[in-house]
Amino acid sequence: MRNFRLGSFLQKLLPWPGDVFGKNSPERMPAHFFHSARVDYSTAVRADISKQNYSVCPRHWYLDAETTCTDCSEPFIFSVSEQKFWYEDLHFWVDSLPNQCPNCRKNRKDAKTISN
Repeated sequence: MRNFRLGSFLQKLLPWPGDVFGKNSPERMPAHFFHSARVDYSTAVRADISKQNYSVCPRHWYLDAETTCTDCSEPFIFSVSEQKFWYEDLHFWVDSLPNQCPNCRKNRKDAKTISN
């Protein structure tokens, strides 16, 4: 039986050897991290993957990402600093993205507080 590591096998299949999941370049991060959001690669900041919660693929970079709020339909930026807080301090799954803009999230939180 031949002994091989899956990692080395996958690296041979990749068009950019050694850059698994965008480790070396934010442009090569998996698309599912941002769904339909527009990203600004010029804002890329290296992530500390040792603090993240992920099952297969860490998020090596944080990038400003523009998406649309599901409550008010206004565009908003999910900023680099907010991503760092979500994924490294709160330990949200790295696949998660906010559905609401900060104002709508605050209004929703305030409404829950009032109803309790």
